[in-house]
Parts: sequence; structure tokens; C-alpha cells
Amino acid sequence: MRRGPHVFPFLIGLLLWHAHPSLAQERCEVWAARLASLQGQVDVKTATRTGWQPLQREGVLCPGDSVRVGANSRAALVLPSETILRLDQRTTVTFPEAKDEETSFLDLVEGLGYFMSRVPRMLKVRTPFVNAAVEGTEFVVAATGEAARVLVFEGSVSADNAAGRLRITSGEGAVAARGAAPTRIVVVEPRDAVKWALYYPPVVDHPLEDAPAGVHAAVASFNRGDIAGALAALEHVPAESRDAEFYDFRASMLLQVGRVEAALASAPIGSVVCRAQEEGDHDGGRYG
Repeated sequence: MRRGPHVFPFLIGLLLWHAHPSLAQERCEVWAARLASLQGQVDVKTATRTGWQPLQREGVLCPGDSVRVGANSRAALVLPSETILRLDQRTTVTFPEAKDEETSFLDLVEGLGYFMSRVPRMLKVRTPFVNAAVEGTEFVVAATGEAARVLVFEGSVSADNAAGRLRITSGEGAVAARGAAPTRIVVVEPRDAVKWALYYPPVVDHPLEDAPAGVHAAVASFNRGDIAGALAALEHVPAESRDAEFYDFRASMLLQVGRVEAALASAPIGSVVCRAQEEGDHDGGRYG
């Protein structure tokens, strides 16, 4: 998978424009992040309220706020350092109080975060198993219930915990399990870790004539921008009513939220979804 030569600068410029302070009402004088885009279900728990609430488009996040990305969903945030943070499905992050103006801080509770910046920025990411002090322009941090890992595409990262410290640079990775020092790992296809961040335009219009009620509901949800709702509605379509067009339509919805493997498993061989995914891999696509 290769990235087009003009994709990355264009993407960052576009996301920064969408997250400009004038486009959102300030909730705090010193903000921690701004929402640039979302697909699916993304919730926020603020420092001043209990419980999770849907994150509004063009929303502002303050120190102490947490963001939770649901299943079949994803989000893009802009940090004060102008770093773009893309959050994969089932990811939760918290933004602690900033200690200085030159460094961005965040806690990755679980899930996967993909960080991109035009120029190297200082960023400190804490996970349950390893802390990452980053001076890079492109990297991934992921945390599960058993371990955390860091992949560096460009730049360098100091990964440390109570058991040890390790510095990794471009093209390298590190993993740390519970109670163990971070160790270096070899990643054969590192960009497979961020396939979910690619943007694929909708390629299928499902014909509604004689379509099951679940498909009608899915199309209505999609037209409202509710991809998670569209996928949930498709799960209610009876198995005997699921034809090739149904699976192609579901695969297109899965691509909208970056679920490439699931989309390919759902789409019929030779479908327009399969062709779109193959073309995206070869021309670099766009990071949505």
C-alpha cells in the first residue's frame, strides 16, 4: 500500500481547516483536541459531567475529557501541536492537563491511535503497559488488555516503563507486555496497521426495489451519515434475503469505516468493492 505523493500534505491541510477554532464553540481556554471528522459512533465524557454523550461534529475537547470510538467507527482529531490523531474502532483516549505548551499529552486507555504531523512534534502517550515519548511525524500506538505496541514510520520514539527503556526509529516497532520491559519487534508490512485509516468513496447504490426492510433502513441511516446504524440495520436482514447485491452493499458500508478485511470477506469476488479496494492499495488512496 503506497501513499500518493500529494495525499499527506493535502489531508493535514484539510483536517486543520475543518478544525479551525472559529468553527467550534470554545468550552475551555486551553483546548486539548478538536474533532476533524468522524464516521460511526463516537462519544465524549467531559471532566465536568458524568456519563458518555455523542461527540458533536466540530466539537472541542478540553483537558480531562475522554473520547470513546465505538465498533465499526473511527474519528480524526487535531491536537494543539497540529498533529492529526486518527482513532480506530474500540479506542478510548483521555486528555490530561498539559504540563507545557510545547508538548501534547494523552492517555491511550485501549485501542489504536495513528499520529501524523507535517514536522516533528514532541508528544507523550501513556498506555497501561508502556509510555512513549515521541519526536516523530508518523507513528502508531496500540494497547490491548495484555500488551501495548508502538510502530514508527518516520521519526523516533523512546518507549519506557518501570522495567526498562528502548529507543526505536523509522521502520521499527516495540512491544511491552504486563510487567515486562519493551522489546524491539520486526514488522514486515507496517502500513497494514493503518489500512483502516484509508478513505474509500461509496461505490455501491443498492437498488431498493423489492429490497428487505433492513436494507431500506440501512440506506436511510447511510443517507443521514450514520454508518454504524446502517451496518446494524443490515444485520436484521434474513439470511435467505441476502443476495450478492446485499453483500456488496454491506462491504461498501464496511469500507466507509475502514474495515477493509471485513469488507473483502463480505464482498462477492470481482465486485466493485473488491476492485475499489485493490485500486486504493495501488494508488495510495486518501486518509479519511
